[in-house]
Amino acid sequence: MAKIMTIFRLIRFPNLLIIALTQVLLGLILYANIDQTALNSWQFALLVVTTMFIAASGYVINDIYDYEIDLINKPQKVIVGQKITQKQAWWFYWIINILGGWVALYLAYAIRDFRQLLIYPSAIWMLWAYAKRYKKSFVIGNLVVAAYCALVPGIIWYAERQPFMELLNQNKSAAIFVRNVFVAYALMAFLTTVWREIIKDMEDLKGDKAFGSASIPAKYGISLAQKMATALGVGVILLMLYYALYLLDTRTWWALGYLMVPIVLAITTVILPFKSLTISALHQVSRQIKWLMVLGLGYLFFLV
Repeated sequence: MAKIMTIFRLIRFPNLLIIALTQVLLGLILYANIDQTALNSWQFALLVVTTMFIAASGYVINDIYDYEIDLINKPQKVIVGQKITQKQAWWFYWIINILGGWVALYLAYAIRDFRQLLIYPSAIWMLWAYAKRYKKSFVIGNLVVAAYCALVPGIIWYAERQPFMELLNQNKSAAIFVRNVFVAYALMAFLTTVWREIIKDMEDLKGDKAFGSASIPAKYGISLAQKMATALGVGVILLMLYYALYLLDTRTWWALGYLMVPIVLAITTVILPFKSLTISALHQVSRQIKWLMVLGLGYLFFLV
């Protein structure tokens, strides 16, 4: 049982459930507006599973390559090298990739769309490259992670791209609604992820400096990182306020009332680093941004 819990911690199982729920909710919104789909229910479930495999693979490879840095930044949370050996972690990494690869291959064959298959190895390579090379590079590492988060809804849209084009011809207003939901969610996921990644870089400054990381705070200082994080936070707030104005104009009061919660949380999150830049305070900011992501997911329930 202890070993299973360790594996669940290694693959960040709660995060995988959030990814799955995100795709399910976005899928329900899409399928409520199109008649003929490219994927049946079983195939859609497999698509969600492959996305979870991709994310799990990314978490494992990140922990493998970050072992020494994590010993400095968060020694109490280290799994690879402490709870399981690096060899076991590598074995688990390859098992995840092979299983996910077979599922992706079967799905591509079932829907006769082998271009869809290219997403799996591309995403696996992208997350490996992030962990191995780009995480320690200036800005690129942050953008790679954010791009993956933004692509979570994009994977569904790509699988259903042909039915969506047909919807665009048959019911333009419904197609625009679906497009706006997917684009808004992807954009919010991208901005909040980059914001959180910069905060995490500030939190991990000690270990990053020790191992020559070129993260923004390590290379250019906390002050610039704080300004960039603030700018991203303000961008997130402005995006939500823009949508709030739309809800106000359409008199969608229930949705507007819900949106006020993440807006207030985002404002307090932007202000918090100006009060303290201690590791505990930065960790609190990171946690609040994660809650913003969860609240964004919760908003999808209102659109289903």
